[in-house]
Amino acid sequence: MQVTEKCDVFSFGVLALELIVGAYPGEFLSNLSILAAESIPLNNVLDQSLSPPPPEVVNKLIFILKLAVSCLNINPKSRPTMHTVSQLVFDHI
Repeated sequence: MQVTEKCDVFSFGVLALELIVGAYPGEFLSNLSILAAESIPLNNVLDQSLSPPPPEVVNKLIFILKLAVSCLNINPKSRPTMHTVSQLVFDHI
């Protein structure tokens, strides 16, 4: 396996999901094709030890969740670049 920027992108996706879920997102990583194809209610993935987010934060969390999933694409060439990821986060958050 060659270590490239796309490995960093994948790691960002794992870390972002871990922060949202509140634990290592193992089940998400094993079901990425399902996750990418379905709309999963935010309440089903949020860390249950935290209070529900205020309405103005919900759309930001959904955006980060979708971005994280795109970073976990099985095909490294289909993942965004870290530059794109940082620009999207800066523009939307």
